[in-house]
Amino acid sequence: RVLRFDYVEDGRPLIYHRGDYRFLPPVG
Repeated sequence: RVLRFDYVEDGRPLIYHRGDYRFLPPVG
């Protein structure tokens, strides 16, 4: 299982897993 972390244009972190983009909750 490989998780790839990417960032959208506005800088919000999102997780790319098995072809599905899932937005992570804001940190801090």
